[in-house]
Amino acid sequence: MSSPWTVRPETPADIETVRRITLDAFGNPGEAELVDALRTDPGWLPGLSHVAETPEGEVVAHALLTRCRVGDAPAVALAPC
Repeated sequence: MSSPWTVRPETPADIETVRRITLDAFGNPGEAELVDALRTDPGWLPGLSHVAETPEGEVVAHALLTRCRVGDAPAVALAPC
């Protein structure tokens, strides 16, 4: 079954929309500030912040993966969750 949404990498033009989506989803600025901070963090993985668009092109969802460590092991974290 195909999805009516299109998933694509975030672009600079999406940043404000991603912030609004995150604020709406979490109800406080903490998660939105985390996403903003991660964009400048060394753990940022270019191309692994994605948005979903409706068939009309409206960005309605966001998810990203960033580098992290679990103990001594490298890993990736899905955020915001």
